[in-house]
Amino acid sequence: MSGLFIFDLDGTLVDSTADLAASINAMRARFGLVPLPVPHVAGCVGEGVRLLVERCLADAQGVSVEEAVRLFSAHYADHCLDTTCLLPGVAATTEKLAARAMLAVVSNKPEVMTRKILDALGLMPLMSAVIGGDSTAGRKPDAAPVLEALRRTGARPEDALMVGDGWTDIAAGKAAGVKPCYVPGIGARAKAEAAGPDFTVERFEELAERF
Repeated sequence: MSGLFIFDLDGTLVDSTADLAASINAMRARFGLVPLPVPHVAGCVGEGVRLLVERCLADAQGVSVEEAVRLFSAHYADHCLDTTCLLPGVAATTEKLAARAMLAVVSNKPEVMTRKILDALGLMPLMSAVIGGDSTAGRKPDAAPVLEALRRTGARPEDALMVGDGWTDIAAGKAAGVKPCYVPGIGARAKAEAAGPDFTVERFEELAERF
């Protein structure tokens, strides 16, 4: 049994792909670019806002990434909850886990957005720590945000489990000495498995059954 479950956000706890894609395409429209399909945008998620924007501008030339990030962030701040919802099994499972362990979120999304989504979807009261992509000097796959979650909760690495759908979650957990658990989401499964998770669950509900 884990004393601390550290969760990724996008693709692990919530389905935010449609809102992210809408904000990316609103930004692209400002530069006269055609919209990208939701699955394409989803495949660019996981390593922070700037990389998301850069990847979604791969077909553009002469566009200011800084301005694109500003436009995307402004739109997303107003629309991050238009369709974003908890993934199947998350509500019941996190309630069960919170009854016997601490919970935390480590996301590469900015902390204010992370907290806004968790609060709106009812998960914030369950969280002992929330770390965003701008909360520490490094972002996943760096160990820094996971180590900060451990510091804020007082948990030891050997008593924690890092749960996520992306290779950055697996790598960050390993770098911090926390065993990672892969759960299928929007992240590329092959890349996540190549990062070497200690555990794999096929359904989110398995976390309450196995740990």
